[in-house]
Amino acid sequence: MKKLFKTIKLEFFYWRRMLKRRFPLRYMFNYIKNRYFGLYMLKKLESWPDSGHHDDFEIHVLTPKSGLWMLAWNLRSFLHHSKLSPAIIIHSDGSIDAITAKMFESKFPNLRVILRKDADQTIDAMPMIPDNIKKYRYGKNILILLFTDVYLLSKSETVMLLDFDFMFYAPPSEIVDFVKKRLTYDTLATRFGKSDKKESLYLKEEYLKKYNLIEKNADQLISGVILFKKSLFPLDKFIEYFENTLDPENFFIEQAGWAALTCQTNFQWLDEKRYPVKGRPPEAVCKHFTGPHRFELYAYDLDSVRKNIS
Repeated sequence: MKKLFKTIKLEFFYWRRMLKRRFPLRYMFNYIKNRYFGLYMLKKLESWPDSGHHDDFEIHVLTPKSGLWMLAWNLRSFLHHSKLSPAIIIHSDGSIDAITAKMFESKFPNLRVILRKDADQTIDAMPMIPDNIKKYRYGKNILILLFTDVYLLSKSETVMLLDFDFMFYAPPSEIVDFVKKRLTYDTLATRFGKSDKKESLYLKEEYLKKYNLIEKNADQLISGVILFKKSLFPLDKFIEYFENTLDPENFFIEQAGWAALTCQTNFQWLDEKRYPVKGRPPEAVCKHFTGPHRFELYAYDLDSVRKNIS
């Protein structure tokens, strides 16, 4: 009942925003189509062609079942503009069933869906992972999987974490250069604008000082797009983060975890005008449709992307 009430409340919010902005009827139709019939359309979607070449590079995405339609066009827009051929690993939040997983796997070459139960079994069987970390994964905050599962189940040296609610509009040259090893940086990450409110890292003071995390603006990182070299994120650093968190239940625990590890490497922030968290500057290569702006994706951007790359 609580979940249903939350869904209804969110729908009222989206419709109120669309009416307030006086969206044309065709946009409202698009919203209904993409919001409620996405999985049906996904079944009819043609598979992305296999180039026959696969880069030594993994993209990891955590998504609910309801996000698969937008994720399909997120990935298609990225593949279209980047011309890369990564392995794509989809982490289920627990809502994706085996039949849906198999269907989604058929839509992209070199894509695998890891069901929640399979991830649980694999990570629970890892003897080097402390029991408290395994316990944290079963907490109420599903977002922790963005940190634990992506870190523990990624295998390539070059890894990219990507939120499911992105759309790409132009070539992400920084990402391509990182994958092709043309950059000297070890990690790239998106961040909040300098004037935006920062979230607490909930970390012990001695840990913050040990790695100068505040001076390095670790609290600016947002886990929308992160690229890293896996060998520079050793297991002891991953475990050390959990030993120093003050609140394993905090909503942004995964964001703080990636921030802590990122700021211990030779990192670079992705340009805020090209990879914006808010707004859409003319030079933006992508847009992150966070919850309050999701209706824009359903009403306009998803169909615009479909038209431009189909």
